[in-house]
Order: sequence, then C-alpha cells, then structure tokens
Amino acid sequence: MKNNIMKKGNKKNKLGLCLGGGGARGYAVYPIIKKFEELNLKFDYVSGCSVGSVIGAYYCLYGEVDSLYEKLVSLSGRDWANLISLNNPKKAFLKMRKIRKFFVDNFFGAKTFKDLKIPLVVVATNLNTKRAEYFSKGLLIDAVMASVSIPGVFKPYKIKSKSYVDGGIKDNLPVDILFEKGMNKVIGVDVNTEISRVSSQIVYDSMIDVLLNCFYIMMEDAALKDKHKENLFLFEPEFDKKIGDVLKFHQIKENEKRGKNELKEKEDDFLLWLKKNNV
Repeated sequence: MKNNIMKKGNKKNKLGLCLGGGGARGYAVYPIIKKFEELNLKFDYVSGCSVGSVIGAYYCLYGEVDSLYEKLVSLSGRDWANLISLNNPKKAFLKMRKIRKFFVDNFFGAKTFKDLKIPLVVVATNLNTKRAEYFSKGLLIDAVMASVSIPGVFKPYKIKSKSYVDGGIKDNLPVDILFEKGMNKVIGVDVNTEISRVSSQIVYDSMIDVLLNCFYIMMEDAALKDKHKENLFLFEPEFDKKIGDVLKFHQIKENEKRGKNELKEKEDDFLLWLKKNNV
C-alpha cells in the first residue's frame, strides 16, 4: 500500500481534507483522491461525515483508497442485497447488523483512532444532546456507524448510553472542525450539491424517496455555512439522478464518472489554488 502521502504537510500551511456525506454518491470521491495521490498531496488531518466517514477512515487507516475501490467493485448486486435486512418498520426500515459486520470484516476490524496514519475526526449527530459530536478516539467502527445512520432508514446507533444518527443533520461538510484542529488550508469534497437543483419532473412515488429527499435537503442546508470559507477549495460533483439512488451502492461507475467530470472541470483552478497557497 502507498505511504508517500503520509508525510507531514508543509509546516507553514497545514492541509486538511473534508469528505462530506451523500450516500452512494461517495464513489465520486475516488477519482478526486486519486488525483491528490498523483500530486503527492500530504494531508495533516481529515474530517468525514456519513459516507465521507467511511472513505476517510479507510484512507487514514491504510493511506490509499485503491483496495477499498477494488473490494467494492468486486461486489455484485446480489452481494449488496444480502447486506440489507428489513427491520420492524415501527423502528426503522433497515437493520445495520450485516452492514456493521461487513465493515468490520473488510475494512476496520477492531482498529481505533490510534491506529490511523493520518489524524481523523468523524461527525455524528447526538440525539441526546441534539448536537453534532466529533469523534477522534475510540473504535473506528463505532464512529463510522454512528455517522452513517440515516434517521428513519436505520435505527439510531448506540454507543454506551447515547444514541447517534447521521452527522449530516448537523454538519454534512465538516470544514470548521479542521480549522479548529489547526489546519490553514482545506480541500473539501461535497457530494450532496444536486438536491436544490432536482428536476420538478421527478415523481416521489415511495415513502423512502420522500424521506431521503427531505433528509438530503437538510444535509445540504447543514453544509451551506461552510461552502464559502476562506482558504477552502471545494469540489462539488453534480448529480441528476432520482434521490433514492443515493442508497444504490452497486451503481459505482456512473457516480465515479461524476467525480471525474468535476475534476476535469476544476483541475486548472485547483492547481492554481495549490500554487497560490503554497500547498
């Protein structure tokens, strides 16, 4: 596995990477991170929300995303279907037991934040305090599962006596926390930028579509406060699919293409930003 990106960043400019939430749209992050590796960017801290916490935790643990991508590409539609277990609808639509086991067996095991090659912070929403909570210690799997627990779709994730749901409710693009951690410059990837531009022609013909649409609109609102930060370069891949597709994790290539398109469109500006900011 590659380790060249693990070196400490420029002491003058500490560089952070923020990975926002957006379900299966997270595949758009892969080609963008590959570009970072190609440029030998050295991140001093990473923040992640929801699917961004999964990618961020894996990236910080192993120093690359190739093996993550290869594992996901190898899964068939049937494999993905086998990870889904229907729950008592009075509590939530789906169970998380198989998903948690899949993450443990294939990605995180019993690793903790102390095992990471790059420092990481993961955001989840604490239902008890009604506030965003930022994890930077303990088991990786607990932080990730708390961050990806879409309310209504999954039951709240319990850690000790506290209940957590998706971090996107309060902070879908956790940029501020990176500046609080001492980063001078931050690169963000927001894969939830299409919701406000969804075509009026789309028919929301199921309860899950309505629920997810409301949730992702809320997530976008939770990210708006961070989009115009100084010292932030933001990648925002555009998506035009039906909102329910955010749960179709077997649709890899199309979402990956969105990331490639965004990279192609912004590459010149990005390289100029890096040079201008001495990154």
